[in-house]
Amino acid sequence: MKRRVKNGNNHRVQFLFTMLLFLSLALCSALVISFGARVYENVSQRMEENFSGSVAVSYVANKVRQMDERAGIRVYREGEISVLCLEQQVGGKQYQTLIYGLDGSIRELFCESGADLTLEDGIPILESEGIRFDLTDAGLLTVETLGAHGDTILLAVRSEGGRR
Repeated sequence: MKRRVKNGNNHRVQFLFTMLLFLSLALCSALVISFGARVYENVSQRMEENFSGSVAVSYVANKVRQMDERAGIRVYREGEISVLCLEQQVGGKQYQTLIYGLDGSIRELFCESGADLTLEDGIPILESEGIRFDLTDAGLLTVETLGAHGDTILLAVRSEGGRR
């Protein structure tokens, strides 16, 4: 009988050891999944923050490159708002594209020069805390998105724009 008791205790010890091993494996798996989820969340948040600043700057840079014509680019202020004006001639008529920040978004307004439209009429393009433009006499255009995750780009423009 002693053998049976000994074997019974031996099976219990093996069962307990197997269960402890299984539970520790399950706990480690849960911790790895939890850490992985946190890392993914942080990476996703950083990508979203970088997106808002860099996409706005890239958007404006591409618009400027498309419309870099003689006397076609100028920067002016309307109240507290910095406005980038890109002018072009289409079919004998003068048109302008205004890019500016208003009410938490970057907006664009395309209209005929001299049209009776206000900045509120622009179409929101991207959410942003604001955007600022500066055009030097040497033809350097600085585009800066505002906020904690803003971005800046410096463009050399060929056109001979001015300030108003």
